[in-house]
Amino acid sequence: MAETTAYTPNITATFDDYFTPSFAARKVEQLTDPSLIMARPGFLTRFVGSPSHVIQSPPYRTDSSGNQITPGSSTKKRRPIGHIDGTRISAIDIDDYALKEYTMASYALKIPFDESVLSDTPGNRMKIEWAYEDMSRILAEFLNAEILTEALNDFTYTSGGDHKGYMDNEDATGFGYESTYGFLCGKLAAGTYWNTDSADYNTDIKNMVTMFENQQGYSTVLTTLLMHNTLLEDITLWGTENGHNWETSPLGNGRSIANIHGVQVIGLNNVDGMASHTDKVVMLDNRVTPCNTYYYNKAIPGYTQYSDEAIVQTKVIEPKPEYGNKEVLYRFEFGTHLQMPKHLGIAEVY
Repeated sequence: MAETTAYTPNITATFDDYFTPSFAARKVEQLTDPSLIMARPGFLTRFVGSPSHVIQSPPYRTDSSGNQITPGSSTKKRRPIGHIDGTRISAIDIDDYALKEYTMASYALKIPFDESVLSDTPGNRMKIEWAYEDMSRILAEFLNAEILTEALNDFTYTSGGDHKGYMDNEDATGFGYESTYGFLCGKLAAGTYWNTDSADYNTDIKNMVTMFENQQGYSTVLTTLLMHNTLLEDITLWGTENGHNWETSPLGNGRSIANIHGVQVIGLNNVDGMASHTDKVVMLDNRVTPCNTYYYNKAIPGYTQYSDEAIVQTKVIEPKPEYGNKEVLYRFEFGTHLQMPKHLGIAEVY
C-alpha cells in the first residue's frame, strides 16, 4: 500500500467505469482490505455488516448497573450443582442482563476529477489509479487507527489495581482495569521504562504473560503483543546483546514478527495505526476475536455536485456541464466495539 509500483492498466474497465459508484467501491475495497491488519484472523476485530446486512445501532451486553461485561462471565458466578427431584437447582438470572446500543459515526472521503483527467489517455488512467491507491492507503491507516482507538478507549489506562506482584505500575501498585471497558492496563514504573538502559524486556514479557493469564475468573492466554516496529527493533537488539536469540522474520508490508516466551511479538508500521502509540504495547489473546467492527454502507460512493468540502450527498448526481468535473464520494458508517475486554490489554512502557 505504502509503496508505489509500476502502473498496470485496468484492461477490464472502460474509462467511464472509473467514475461509477460500483467500480469505485470495488476498487477501493480491493486496495484497502489487504492493509486492514487489525481485521486479519488472529488480530483485533472482525467486520460485521454490509449494505445487505444493516446494523446501524448494534447492541452490546451490560450488567444491571450499566457496566460492560465479557460474554460467558457472570457477577453471580452460577455453576451446575448436583440435583435430585425435590431439591433446589442453580439458575442463570436473566433479569441481570441489559443491553445498550452502540452508535456509529459517519465518515466520507472524495476524489475530485477535474477536466485535466477526463479524457481517456494512458496518462490520465495512471493518475486516476494513483488517486484510488491514495484513497485506499488513507482509509486503511484511518480504519486501523480508529479500530485501536475505539477498542482501547483512546488508549487510556488506570493506575493501581489487582495485579500487584507481576509488574510494578507507575504508582508502585499493580496493573489494574480500565474503568469504562474493563481491559487490563497500566504503565511501567519509571525505573523500568523500555526506553532506558535499565529496561529488562525478557523479565517484563514473562511477567506480562503471567499477569494476563491470572485474571481472576477468566480463561485468558497472552498469545500476541502488538507494538510499533521501532519498539520491536529495540527489543531484538537488546536480546542479541544479552544472549537471547530473538530473531525477527518478515510479516509483509514492513512488518516483523518475533517469538518470545511463546508469544508472537508483532511490529507494526505506521499504516497499521500505531504511529501515535510507539510507547505502548497491546496485549492480546488471539484465540478469540475481542472486537466487532460494524460497517453500514461500506461501499456506496457517489458524485457530489460542488467542490465545497462541506457538501456531502450519498446519491449519484451528474455534474452540471458548467462545472466540468466529477467527484467520487466514498461514505460509510463505522464503529468498533470491544466485546470481550478481558482478552485485551495495554501496557504503557515509557
